[in-house]
Amino acid sequence: MTAGAPAIVVDGVQKAFGQVIALQGVDLAVEAGTVQALLGRNGAGKSTLVRILSTLTTADAGSAWVGGADVMREPHRVRSLIGLAGQSATVDLTLTGRETLELVGRLYGLARHEAQARAGEVLERLSLTGAADRRIFTYSGGMRRRLDLGASLVGRPLVLIMDEPTTGLDPAARLELWSLVGEFARDGTTVLLTTQYLEEADHLADQIAVIERGRIIAAGTSNELKNRLGQDMLEVRARHGADVERVRRMLVGLGSGEPVADMRWQKVRLPTMDPVATLLSAGSRIEQSGIAVEDLGWRRPTLDDVFLTLTAGEPDRPLDASPAILPPPSGGAPPAWPAPRDPRGPRRLLPYLAVAALAMGLAIAVVLASLDSPSRPAVQPRAAVTPRAALQPRAALQPRAALQPRAAPNSQRAAAPPQTVASIQGIARGRTVALGATPGGLSADATGNVWVSLPDRGAVVRVAPATGRTETFTVGGHPTAVAAAPDRVWVAGSALAPLASLNLFTGQPLSTTRLPTAPKAIGLNPADQSGCTIDSSGLLTHIDSTGIVLGSARLPNPAAGVGCGEGWVWATGPGGATLVRMGDYGGTRQFNGGPSPVALAFDVGVWVANHDGVITVFNPRLDTLRVNREIAVAPELDGIAAAENAASVWAISGQTRTLYRISNTTQPSLTGTVVFTSPPVGLALAGQSVWVATQDGNLTQIRF
Repeated sequence: MTAGAPAIVVDGVQKAFGQVIALQGVDLAVEAGTVQALLGRNGAGKSTLVRILSTLTTADAGSAWVGGADVMREPHRVRSLIGLAGQSATVDLTLTGRETLELVGRLYGLARHEAQARAGEVLERLSLTGAADRRIFTYSGGMRRRLDLGASLVGRPLVLIMDEPTTGLDPAARLELWSLVGEFARDGTTVLLTTQYLEEADHLADQIAVIERGRIIAAGTSNELKNRLGQDMLEVRARHGADVERVRRMLVGLGSGEPVADMRWQKVRLPTMDPVATLLSAGSRIEQSGIAVEDLGWRRPTLDDVFLTLTAGEPDRPLDASPAILPPPSGGAPPAWPAPRDPRGPRRLLPYLAVAALAMGLAIAVVLASLDSPSRPAVQPRAAVTPRAALQPRAALQPRAALQPRAAPNSQRAAAPPQTVASIQGIARGRTVALGATPGGLSADATGNVWVSLPDRGAVVRVAPATGRTETFTVGGHPTAVAAAPDRVWVAGSALAPLASLNLFTGQPLSTTRLPTAPKAIGLNPADQSGCTIDSSGLLTHIDSTGIVLGSARLPNPAAGVGCGEGWVWATGPGGATLVRMGDYGGTRQFNGGPSPVALAFDVGVWVANHDGVITVFNPRLDTLRVNREIAVAPELDGIAAAENAASVWAISGQTRTLYRISNTTQPSLTGTVVFTSPPVGLALAGQSVWVATQDGNLTQIRF
């Protein structure tokens, strides 16, 4: 290694996904043996940059090198130099910890004895030796994160890339992981760490770069960034989240800069050069307003203040220069590095991947053969179904004035469904499972199992997708809704508590959450495994991954649906055409969600199914929440499901007894339908299947 050569160099990298620009020319250089934090909020471009550096996606323009290897031209060489720990633990829950690490070692091309030795070293280093031979589904969340990190260390990487590694961990597990990252850096490993936790960047990083709207807007050490403010901070914490914006407006003009609201902590921060005078003036204004506050004071600036100040401007404001970023090599030439040692020796990764792919292909073939076997009670595929007359365009489906104006051409409503639709094009009916009772809620877990609540039986049923085998867990009460997280399934309305969780594998109770009444709907945020609920009285709550209530809001009317995503908690239908957005810790804002919204889903936007059959897509990053896509698909809709970056969105209608497939494009269109003999009451996506529960007590798999 050439002395002083950066381990990572990014030069003018750009990336766009359709009309969404993720990176707008990123320049960054990371010194070898240091911890570089990449700080930014949701959608800023952190994960996109990580995916480019780890060769999981390609840049549209610019260059990048890792350890002297060109990321675009030498992806195989780059993969031999890096370890990658993603946002969630991606481990096979049926293997033991030791088996997992040995398998990764073999995929790196290590001999069996080398893989075993390396696995033992990693297990000891991560304090997992005692649990090495236990199945991973028995591990806690923190243990799984450590094991996932260990998998990225088996190949002794030159560069370790960690994408929000502590998301969802409790404070003790987070501190433990911080200690490990510090050890890696001291041992000479270069660490690139993306995070939303400002304390994490402050604690770990040698250098911090702030990314906003796809550009690096500031960089330096933690102290250098704090010194950029050069002033004290007045801080006001409101008792109620709904008052935060009022406090912010009240403080305008008092300090030496603009006040910044932090909805997560219900605080407003104001930079000031004269803290005493500003404090007295602010106190007087707050007292006259009658707003209840829990804290008012001033202090020295923190990294939180730096981040909020840097990211508080308008989208088109000029960005700060970033002289603290190490300049990329001139002329696009890679840094001077010697050819790195290939940790696989004379072996290569390709044969092992080929064997793994062959084994997987055989397994899939066996499963598909079993699904098509005549010995099982098969559901015969229907012939192409002509859409019912109810699907014809009607006046009520025309755009409403409440949704106008739309600025972009693609915001115009797509054409109404044609008179004939290829009903099952690209769609195949799979197995059907008889549940014996009308389902209440429906959800799919990370392993593909489908969970269904049966209110009339006081039970929750787990369905194995490959075999259709069911396992029933009696929970008592009237369980109306379920939501499957990576380690537990949330159940509403059981005899255990208004909201309770069960172990995903054993069905044993894990936690209970005391709410005034049982929720009618539950949503999950896959980014941090937090959840959200809505009950029949209109109480909207946000809970963490263990069921502790983080924030709540009482809506004026009952809501029809709830969801967590795009950095907020959402509820649909509390009064006509209203879509409600709540911060993580309270504070709500209402928007026009279209005509009678009933359900929502998330995929680079908020998809809302309206009662009159219209699906609208909102950009959640705009305060106006402007509709940017819209399509009419049915006379009436009851549910919607979407997956991140999926090609299709799915919706159901009880009136037409139909499942609709809609293309996820800038101009959505209806691409297929499946008609059932009984009205559908719920749907859930699991891999390449969508499962539909119907009123007659059946659960049907639709493969695509």
